[in-house]
Amino acid sequence: MESITAPELSLHRPNPVDPPPECPAHRAGGISRVLLPTGQEAWLVSRYEDIRTLAVDPRISSHLNGLGTVSHEPVPRRHPGAPEHITNLDGAAHRRFRLPIARHFTARRLTQLTEYVRETADACFAEMERQGPGVDLVRTLAMRVPSDTICRLFGLPVADQDTFHELATLALGGFARSEEEQREAGPRMFGYLAGIVADKHEHPDDGLFSDLVHGGHGFTDEEVLVLSGTLLVAGFDTTANMLALGTYALLDQRDQWDALAAAPDRAEAVGEELMRYLTVMQRGILRRAATDFEYAGTRFAEDDLVLLFLPAGNRDPDLVAEPDVLDVTRDPVRHLGFGYGPHQCIGQQLARLEMGVVWSGLARRFPGLRLAVPAEEIRFRSDTVVFGVEELPVTW
Repeated sequence: MESITAPELSLHRPNPVDPPPECPAHRAGGISRVLLPTGQEAWLVSRYEDIRTLAVDPRISSHLNGLGTVSHEPVPRRHPGAPEHITNLDGAAHRRFRLPIARHFTARRLTQLTEYVRETADACFAEMERQGPGVDLVRTLAMRVPSDTICRLFGLPVADQDTFHELATLALGGFARSEEEQREAGPRMFGYLAGIVADKHEHPDDGLFSDLVHGGHGFTDEEVLVLSGTLLVAGFDTTANMLALGTYALLDQRDQWDALAAAPDRAEAVGEELMRYLTVMQRGILRRAATDFEYAGTRFAEDDLVLLFLPAGNRDPDLVAEPDVLDVTRDPVRHLGFGYGPHQCIGQQLARLEMGVVWSGLARRFPGLRLAVPAEEIRFRSDTVVFGVEELPVTW
């Protein structure tokens, strides 16, 4: 990419439920050059249709070839020579890992998990009632349901769920942990997973983790560690933050919560609108031009970085009328909240199940739910891959 002065890309959200205010200008300018917060230049793709087109263009690679930054990686690197994250692979290399995983996210498997998700959510609701008004929704519900469910799916011991929850949170830099704790998070996470791999070699079960070890897929233990670390963290973090941030958005715009409370059976559709409106994958999807090519009047050079900016795409007027309005009565649209193309979130149906169960149950059990502190006192996670809420005190 030839050297010119590019404007800096801001990821700052003055309003936590909105993407950066520069998004409309980026869309209007089409594909443009920006300076990423890391100091690297990239092509910024902000329009909905352009994002969808380039996400499946074989000339755009997920393999960053050493050009990417840790700010876009789902979990810290195990060590410099570790296998690539599945998120950074293309073609056959990507399918080698994705296809064995996909069998654990079939409609049949999700049907088997539905009752567990409901029981877990009900237990969380009961704990909220036990603790009483003023409870932190993040720890008692938003993180608990997806973390417990992903542990069940993977076949992790029930007794380990708190350990996993802590390690995954640290790995993602959440809860304002110290720099030392965050630095140690990666080694602690992989040390824990190495113990699980060793246990599954001796004690196989029907969980996803055991299948990675015993399923005849040809994975090395090192590959299992990296793959499982990515899946475990990604499998709960995005959903957990959607549940917390989505509830905040609904309570902050009271008419939207009241509409859900009046029709809790629409919770799944509400979840689709919140996925579009919030786009918790705040840094978008970073890709690399695998070759020189031209698209829509823009000339990409090999190894140019390309940022598919999902927050802008989901607020594109070409996708939906009044895109900056949260409307839980809106019919679902084909948003980009789960990404798009070969790397579209493999666990999206599980996330939909969890969000539907949690929001429908929450609206039924706590129709008078409201923030327990002024909205301006809520602390948000803005320096991580996934945008979210640190704490969400609620009352009823």
